[in-house]
Amino acid sequence: YFISTNSLTSSGTLNEYTFDDWMRTNGMRYGSRRKLGMCSSAVLGAFVQMAKDRITVTPVNLGVGDMRIGIQVREYMSPTGGSLLLMEDRSLTETNQGTMFIVDPEVVRLRHFSNNGKNGMPHIKEHTQPTDSDAESSAIICDLGLEVGPEKHHGKVTGVTAVSAGRSVS
Repeated sequence: YFISTNSLTSSGTLNEYTFDDWMRTNGMRYGSRRKLGMCSSAVLGAFVQMAKDRITVTPVNLGVGDMRIGIQVREYMSPTGGSLLLMEDRSLTETNQGTMFIVDPEVVRLRHFSNNGKNGMPHIKEHTQPTDSDAESSAIICDLGLEVGPEKHHGKVTGVTAVSAGRSVS
């Protein structure tokens, strides 16, 4: 909700060159060189289709017969050399299909709220059972929020239903 300047709106098909240009001028302009792209399944699927011939899974033999492991990391390299790690955010899949939030994890942190002798850090509060109860209970209490850092370090892409390699044909 707080991202208003670093925003790219697509009207369905997002072209690779358009996305690269936006990444160069906005998405990777400020902050760290390694960011996280939290995508709805439609956006993630569109990027996988665009790069299908460039995605590789390399099986590694673990030395015991046929036991192997394969690792696939969806990482989009921006034109400036930074990387965007793509992962599905199921809440976006349920509520905002076609949306991706680009987050700079270096400026995001947990923030506790403490004031007037109240401690917002996680702690145990003992004897939280009702006064007429024979049972004994305790509760973990905290007052935490998420500090997202400067808005210019993050980005938002909306309206994506498909991604095409290359540039649009006019």
